Amino acid sequence: MSLPIPPAGAKTGTGQEATILSVAEVPAREPNRLGKTDYLVTYQVGFNVFTVTVPAENANRQIIEAAIRADYQKRAALLGGTVQL
Repeated sequence: MSLPIPPAGAKTGTGQEATILSVAEVPAREPNRLGKTDYLVTYQVGFNVFTVTVPAENANRQIIEAAIRADYQKRAALLGGTVQL
């Protein structure tokens, strides 16, 4: 069973848009979810490509979009800036 890939244009809450590149069904990796299935969602924002995992049991488009927003908001706080070497 695979989840239909939602169309591009999911809002991230940062004024940018995420394009969902793929949705793959994979075995869950978390110890408390062994034997269950997750969706590995690959999405792109600008030139950056990221992945987020969503439990397959109750996954739907809204849950996947919310997971992308939450994941990217965490990452957005770290993007940019410089590191002195």
